[in-house]
Amino acid sequence: MIPVASHQHYPARIAATRLWRWFAVVLGTGLVLLMAPARAAERPPARVARVAVSLDVQTNGGPRSDGERPPPGGGIVRARARYFLARSEAETRELWLLNYAESLRRAPEGLDELQTRAMFDGPFRPGRLDVLAVEVDGKGSGWRRAGPRRDLVVEIPAHTTVVTVEYRVVVPRKYWPFGCSRGRCSLDGAVAPLPSVPARGGIRLAAGGRVIDPVVWSVVRARLDRRETSTWYASRSPLRPPRPLRRRDTLLVVIDAPGSALGLSAYPSVFWGRGWQASRDVVAGTYVTVLDTEPRPPGRWPHESRAQIHRDRIGRVLAIAGESISLSAHRGMTRLPDQAAFVVVGPLRSTVASMHPNAVVVSDQAYELFPSERLLKFHDVVIARACLEQLATAWVVGRHSPSVDGWLGGMIGFALTGEWERGRSLQDEFAQDILAKLTFMPAVDRFLYSGQASFSSAYFRGSEDAGALRDHPLLFSHGLPRGRRIHEKLRDLLPGRALERFYDQLIRDPDQDPQRLAESAYGYGLDWFFDQWLGPYPLVDYTISDVRSQRVGGGYAHVIEVVRDSNVAFIEPVQVLVIERGGEAHHLIWNGDSAGPNDDATADPRRARHRFRLHTKRPLKVVRLDPRFRLHEASRLGLASDQRGDNFDPRFNNRRPAKPRFLYTGLGLNLAASEFARATTSRARLNAVSGFAAFAGGRQRDLRRLATMRLFTDRVTAVGLGAGMNFYFLDKVNRRRRRLRLRLAFVGSSLKGANLDERGGVRLSQQIGLSDDTRRYSFWPEQGHRVSLFGDTHQVVLDGTVMRQHVRLGAGWRQLWRIAHGHVVAHNLGLQFVTPIASELEFRSLLRVGGIGGLSAYLADEAFGRALASGQLEYRHVYTSNLRVNLLHAAWWQHVSGAAFVGASTVSSCASYSGWFDRGSWFSQVGYGVMADLRVLGVTPQLIRLDVAVPLNDRWRPRECLGRRFPGYIAEAQGLPVRDVGSLLTSFAINLTFTQPF
Repeated sequence: MIPVASHQHYPARIAATRLWRWFAVVLGTGLVLLMAPARAAERPPARVARVAVSLDVQTNGGPRSDGERPPPGGGIVRARARYFLARSEAETRELWLLNYAESLRRAPEGLDELQTRAMFDGPFRPGRLDVLAVEVDGKGSGWRRAGPRRDLVVEIPAHTTVVTVEYRVVVPRKYWPFGCSRGRCSLDGAVAPLPSVPARGGIRLAAGGRVIDPVVWSVVRARLDRRETSTWYASRSPLRPPRPLRRRDTLLVVIDAPGSALGLSAYPSVFWGRGWQASRDVVAGTYVTVLDTEPRPPGRWPHESRAQIHRDRIGRVLAIAGESISLSAHRGMTRLPDQAAFVVVGPLRSTVASMHPNAVVVSDQAYELFPSERLLKFHDVVIARACLEQLATAWVVGRHSPSVDGWLGGMIGFALTGEWERGRSLQDEFAQDILAKLTFMPAVDRFLYSGQASFSSAYFRGSEDAGALRDHPLLFSHGLPRGRRIHEKLRDLLPGRALERFYDQLIRDPDQDPQRLAESAYGYGLDWFFDQWLGPYPLVDYTISDVRSQRVGGGYAHVIEVVRDSNVAFIEPVQVLVIERGGEAHHLIWNGDSAGPNDDATADPRRARHRFRLHTKRPLKVVRLDPRFRLHEASRLGLASDQRGDNFDPRFNNRRPAKPRFLYTGLGLNLAASEFARATTSRARLNAVSGFAAFAGGRQRDLRRLATMRLFTDRVTAVGLGAGMNFYFLDKVNRRRRRLRLRLAFVGSSLKGANLDERGGVRLSQQIGLSDDTRRYSFWPEQGHRVSLFGDTHQVVLDGTVMRQHVRLGAGWRQLWRIAHGHVVAHNLGLQFVTPIASELEFRSLLRVGGIGGLSAYLADEAFGRALASGQLEYRHVYTSNLRVNLLHAAWWQHVSGAAFVGASTVSSCASYSGWFDRGSWFSQVGYGVMADLRVLGVTPQLIRLDVAVPLNDRWRPRECLGRRFPGYIAEAQGLPVRDVGSLLTSFAINLTFTQPF
C-alpha cells in the first residue's frame, strides 16, 4: 500500500516537485544548446551611397518582348539597379532592400466598398517583384526573401563595392500611387528594391519595421516599349520634353533629382501614359511644372465662373505650388539655383494629393465638387500640405537618422500649411462647422457620421491622418507616424510663441536634434513624449462620466468628471468646453496625467480620471469634451458601469446632454414604367407609382436606439403614416449602425377604393421585426448578409367597424458573395404566410408575386396567394469606374454597372394553402439592369438603377382568387373589357429605382 502524504506536508511536497521540474527544464535546455550547431552571428548591415537604375518599360499595348506579357491594363518593367556601397568593409555584411511592389500581396480585409473603390480599378490584382539575378562586384551572390514583406536580403562579402540586381516588376491595374489606370501608370516606390535601415521610435513601436534609407538616385537609361525617344528626363531638362505633347502621345517621365541640397531621396518618380498636358511657371528661381490629364478650361483661376463645367485645376495647382515655394523660401528653406518642382495629376483616389520625394501627385478628381470656395478650399489645403511636406522633407533629409527624417519633414510641412492658410485668409473651419445646421439632410448626416465619402479625410479635423491602409512607399514597412501627429501633440504642450520659436530654430538649422529643441522650448524632458507617440496610436476612449451641479450663493458649483480608458498607459491633454445658459463659455484643460509629474509615460495607469470644479452664474447648457475634434478615439469594450456601456460610438458620451438628432432619411420613388405606360386610367397610372418620405430622430451618435417615421403611398394606400422604434445590438458594422436590430412599429393608412378591392377604408398595422445585417455599405454592397424575421397584425376598418383582420409572418435571407471587387453574386430568399382572423381576406391583404420588390416582370396585381416562397439571384458587375461626367455640379457620374438577374416564386391559392409548390403555382423571370453610381455634390454617393425584366410563364393561364378570374379581372378593374387585358400584360417590364433591390 502506497502511503498518502499528510495534509500538513502536502504544500511542501508540491513546492519540491516544482523545484525539481524547473531544474530538469533548465538542464535539458542547456544540453540542447550545447549539442546544437553554432549559429552564425547576425551580420552587420551594409549602407548604400548611390543607386543607378536602368528601366525598360513595356506597356500593355506595346510590342511584346521575351518573357511574361503585361497584365491587362498594366505593365511590366524590366530593370537593373546598381547599388554603390558607402564604404568597403573587411567583413561579410547584409544589404536589406525593401520590396514595395508586393506590399499588397492579397486583397486587404476590413475595408468597406467605398474604401475598396478608392484603391482598386476593378478586381484586385497584386503587383510583383521577380528577382532575376544578383551580382556582387560582377560575381553571383547569395540572396533570400525575408519576412512577411518578402524583402530582398543580399549577402555582401568583404571588400565589396557594387551590388547589381536584375529584376522585373509587374505593374497591376490599380489606382496610384503604384499601378495603372485610365492609360496612365505610376511606378512609385517599386522602381527598384529600396535600401533600408531598421526603424527607430518609441517604446511601443513594433519590431521588424524598416524605413527607406535615402541615397543619391539616378536613372541612367529608361525606354518605353523599346524606344528611348519617348522618355523625358524631366529633372535634367524641365523645360523641354522630348517632343511637343499631343493628345495621343505616350510619354515616359523620369524625375530623379530631388530638391535636397545633399542630393538624397528615398526613390525616384517614374510615370508613363498618354495625353499629358504640361504647364509651367517660374517661382523664386524654381521651375514649376504641372502634368495634367486635361487641358486648361477657358475660365482660368482666379477668374473662374460657377457655370463652367471644369475647374481650372492646373491654374489652382500652379498657384498653390508657387505659394508653397515662396513661403518655404521666406522661412529660410533655400533651394539650389534652377531647380525644378513637379506636380503630376493622375488616377489617385485615396486622397486629394500625396507627397513623394521628387514629385507631388494630385488626384484627377480634385476639385470635382460643388463650385463653392468654402468647399474647394479643402482640396486646396491638402495640395498645399503635400507641396510643403515635399519641400520640408527635401530640406531635412540626410541630416538625422532616416527614422527621424521620415516624420520631421511632415511635421514642418504641416506647420507651414497653417501659415499658408493664414496667408490666404482662410477660415479655421471644417465640415462640422459648415454643415452643422444641415444635419437633417441624409447626405450630410451620412457624410458627417459615417465617413463614407470621397476624400473624407480632407474635410475633418484631427491629429491623425486616418487612412484605410498604409500603402505609401514611405509608410508601408514600419509603424512610425506621419509628421501631423507629432506637430499636433507638440502643439498641445507648447504655447504658441514657443512653438513658433521651435520651428524657426529647426528650419534655420535643420541639423539640430528636434527632440532637444522641443525640450528647450518646453522646459522639461520629453523622452516620455516621443516614446509614446513614435509608434502605434493608442486605443483610447474618453467620456464625460458625471456632471453634478448645486446652487451655491448667487451662482452654481459644478463637478465635471472625465474618464479615459486606453489599451496602454499614456498622457494626452484634453479640452472640455462648458457653456452656460446665457452663452458664456468656459474652456477647461486636463493635461491627461492622473498623478505625479509627466516624466514617464509608463507610470500613468491605463484608466485615468479627472474632476473639474467650476463656478458659474447660471445653470449649465452643455458640456462638450474635445470640442474641436482633435482626439483620435476608438471604441473600448468591457468598461465599468460609469463608462460608455454598450454604445459603440466613441464620441457619443463626449457631450452632456447628448445633442438631439432629427433628419429625413430619404425621399424614394419607384416607377413601374411599363405598367404606367399601358394603364388606361389615371388611377391605374398612380397605382404604378409608389413613393415615401422617411424621417428619423434620436440622439446624435447613439447607436442603440433610433425612432423613425414614414409617410408613404403605394398601389393600395392613398396615404400612410408609420412610426417605429429601433433597438440595435451586437457589433458595430460601420460608424452609423450595429448589426442586430429589433424594430417595433405602428402604421395607419388610408386605403384606396375602386381598385381590385372596391371599397376603401382605414388600415391599422402593428409590426415587429428582428434582423441581422452585416452589410457595411448600403448603396452598392458587395459582401455581407441580412437575415430577418418579422410578424405583422392588420385591422382594416370599413364603414366604421372592424371588418377584416389578419396576421402575416415571414422570414428572409439576403446574401452577397464577392467574387472580386466589382463582381458580386447576390441572392434573396423569402418565405411569407398570411392568415385571416375570424374574417375574410382582401386582395390588399394577400401576398403578391409581382411588382417592385418581387418579380418585377409581372404586374403587382397579377398573382396573389396566402403563402409565398421566392428566390432571386443577381450577378452584379462594373463596366467602368472612371467616368467623370459633371451633371451641372449637382452630382458627378463615375461608375456604370450592370446586373443580370433571374427569379422564381411559388404561391398558394387565395382560399387556402393548397396548391403551393404545385406545377401551376410557379412564376419566373429573367432580366438585366443598368446602374449609375453618382457622387452628389462631389462627396456623397447615390445610386440610380433601371431594370428590364421578362416573364417566363404563360400569363394567360386562368387563375381564381377571391371569386375573381385572372388575368381578366385586371382589365375589369380599369373599366376595360376582359378581351383587352392583353394591352396591360406587357412582354417585358421597365422599372426605375434608387436603391438596390437587395
